[in-house]
Amino acid sequence: MSRTLIALLLGLTGLAAAPFPSSPAAAGCAGPQVVVPGVDVARDRPVLTRGSEVTVRGRYFLDGCDDTGGSSATLGCTTDDEGETVQPSRDVELRLNGELVGTADADEDGRITWTFTVPVDLPVGPATMDSYSGDEIRVRIR
Repeated sequence: MSRTLIALLLGLTGLAAAPFPSSPAAAGCAGPQVVVPGVDVARDRPVLTRGSEVTVRGRYFLDGCDDTGGSSATLGCTTDDEGETVQPSRDVELRLNGELVGTADADEDGRITWTFTVPVDLPVGPATMDSYSGDEIRVRIR
């Protein structure tokens, strides 16, 4: 191999191994999430008993996302200095197997709570619980 080719390969390898600089305009808004208190829904499937009262919480229920703080003169961002208006979500529906079980408003921090009675006519077995966010939780009805 020629010295030029070796130098080129070493240079390209060095560039590939070098850390990639992060953009100063990294997004910081999370999408809405529904959580069942006391249950790690990533590992466990919550069990809901027909006829029982259940409380479900949510977070990040905000309409809009000001992830640039109004200062957005960086590549890929808008240049208005006003920032985007962020409002708590209103009238957020919670569904259990497609059946509406609650509607609630988020607070100023985007937190929301639904308390509902599990319908007694739901079939026993696997089910899904979700809000408009598309964040779906697998649950079990007993």
